[in-house]
Amino acid sequence: MDEALLGTGSESPPLSNFVLFYLIQHVLLLLPPLQSVLAYSKEGRTALAAQSGYRKAAGYRFDIHEAIATASPYAAAMLAYAVDFVYHQGVLCYRVGHEVRLLNVHRGARKEQVLNLYEVIPRLYTGLPEMLDPAGRVRILHYSHGIVVFRLEGIGAQADSLVAIDMTPRQSRRKRRLLLQNPSSLSAPIVVRHSRSYLWYGVLIEAPGSQGAWLCRGVDLATDETIEFHLDRADHLYTVSTQIVSEDDERFSSFYHWSCHAPRNQSRRWTGPLWRREHREGPIHEMWTDLSLRKDGTTGCLMIVESHREWPDGKNENHRTPYIKPLPTPAELQAAHPEGNTKAPSRGNNSNNEEAGPSKDPVVD
Repeated sequence: MDEALLGTGSESPPLSNFVLFYLIQHVLLLLPPLQSVLAYSKEGRTALAAQSGYRKAAGYRFDIHEAIATASPYAAAMLAYAVDFVYHQGVLCYRVGHEVRLLNVHRGARKEQVLNLYEVIPRLYTGLPEMLDPAGRVRILHYSHGIVVFRLEGIGAQADSLVAIDMTPRQSRRKRRLLLQNPSSLSAPIVVRHSRSYLWYGVLIEAPGSQGAWLCRGVDLATDETIEFHLDRADHLYTVSTQIVSEDDERFSSFYHWSCHAPRNQSRRWTGPLWRREHREGPIHEMWTDLSLRKDGTTGCLMIVESHREWPDGKNENHRTPYIKPLPTPAELQAAHPEGNTKAPSRGNNSNNEEAGPSKDPVVD
């Protein structure tokens, strides 16, 4: 191909060649893949909204995939020193000293939003001893949409609390900063997820003779109303667990046990199992298991992402392997099960045969 067309010649190519080069490199070749494959990724959304930067978006996404596949980051930087931190939506939320700070990493922010715990905690707990440093009693749990959620260890006779504070700039329509202050047991494991509208938290309740159960609650952040029972874009609560529900059902296979809850409609609750793996594939080390929910950059739907250390076929060699399993969307669940119920996985005609084991591909009807 002519060097002038590629723009690599020693002399500047004509303007028409520049236009053709731009169309080839940025529009004709890269726009269709972005629309079909990366439309729901952060890079794809940004490029499509701006109608430019297609090549940069595709290259950046490729670098991310290569870095994950090879476990070799293509770039590294020290952002801050922190005692405690979480990272979500491109924002680093961290605590250093008596301050909780928000740093927008992807936008290259030169300023940070700061929450002074010395000013906030005395307003939550009155009558604190002057010699007591309250900042060390804070543990950050989650950050999303400008809202920070942390657990505050009780001081003196005060109970432990789950606290949510809005740290968005003052032009926010929300009139108050303190969105939630609920009692919470410090010894109980807790999981928190939230959006601008709802906050969900689950607390592990231990019971004698059992492995315990998760008690989930939701709170409407606008009205403080408690809703008894990884938020997606429709504010539905998704939960996934690999905990064994029945030894008889999981004698040969293990399953993901998922649930989907709508915040305001009691009938819109769905639960079901998804096939995970066969025990005969070899042992795994559950202590090394990392289980999370992420959005598919192609479809925008939630998917289960699990990484664990396994010994294939029981051999001595072991390695970490990631697995991905898509979850049904609320619209799909509502269309298939308007009554808000799901059935157990299909096990075929050999479900009573212990040697046959369950079906390789169980489904949720």
